[in-house]
Amino acid sequence: MMKRMALARTLLIDPRVFLLDEPTSGLDPSGQRKLQNIILSMNKKDRAILISSHNLYEVERISDQIFFLKDGKLTTIDSVSEAFDDDEGPIIIDMTLNNLEDTLIDSIINEFQGTNLVSKGKRKVRLSAERTIDKDKFIAYVKEKGGDIVEIKYL
Repeated sequence: MMKRMALARTLLIDPRVFLLDEPTSGLDPSGQRKLQNIILSMNKKDRAILISSHNLYEVERISDQIFFLKDGKLTTIDSVSEAFDDDEGPIIIDMTLNNLEDTLIDSIINEFQGTNLVSKGKRKVRLSAERTIDKDKFIAYVKEKGGDIVEIKYL
């Protein structure tokens, strides 16, 4: 509620530049979507919005240009899709399984260093990875650990 109140106060001032640090952290999924939609609508009103976030899904959804800090240096990416297509950059893995177990997710995170859980549903899981993962190796590993893959997407 404090985060929502702070944003409401800022919106009343109607600044031309917004600096948001992890804006959706601590919000429930509904609150995250609402805040992301507010950010998208502010962007349409010719506002500069700078967001610092580790949530790659959020960045992908609400940004039209990304800057990465790598080894203390600012790296410019021309588009969101370019950032996620880069062989050295972060990727998102969406997976639907018939038997999604927490132990499988933990095992994947341990096996593929730099992989993190973004979200988990009943049968769906979204993972982020700091670098490209060999798709065949990833699928083979999931199957070896008993994962019954229905669908897998690499974004």
